[in-house]
Amino acid sequence: MSIPSDSSGQALLDAIPANVAIIDQSGVILIVNQCWRDFAKENGGAEGCAPGANYLEVSRKAVGICEEAATAHDGLLSCLRGEHH
Repeated sequence: MSIPSDSSGQALLDAIPANVAIIDQSGVILIVNQCWRDFAKENGGAEGCAPGANYLEVSRKAVGICEEAATAHDGLLSCLRGEHH
């Protein structure tokens, strides 16, 4: 699926009723949807999970603090390496 780079692309992502973040090959967050922003805000992580943040680094730092962080980090790293599709 190709996401348009204009405001219609953001509207399309915001219509998805689940947390969505699009990242680049190094783990930097490029764009997030409204569900993602709401979840981050409610959980005190709005700044660390916004576009421009490296989500791979954020999840690595949260290992030991957040129960799901290690799973998120390892899954993301695996995807970035092309091990999962």
